[in-house]
Amino acid sequence: MKMEKQLVTGWAGVVVLLTSLRLVGTNPTTYGWFGGLAVLTVVLVAWQITRVLASWRGDNLTVKATWRLVWQHRWRWSLADTINLTLWPLGA
Repeated sequence: MKMEKQLVTGWAGVVVLLTSLRLVGTNPTTYGWFGGLAVLTVVLVAWQITRVLASWRGDNLTVKATWRLVWQHRWRWSLADTINLTLWPLGA
């Protein structure tokens, strides 16, 4: 039950960050916040996907172990984010 609660809380955080990005992106005076929110969103999404995969495997990871996994695979996450940001305009 604890793992499900953490997953729901994390996805709620992703939704809040994406909504914040949308609101900040529409106001030209707040562009300074956009970069920080974008980085925070990418990191939280990587953390959430790591938690989901661990949940599917049946692992009950601690928060510290999850961050360690995200950090170990930071180059893979960077590559995935780069591909996503490259392909995103093509779908619009």
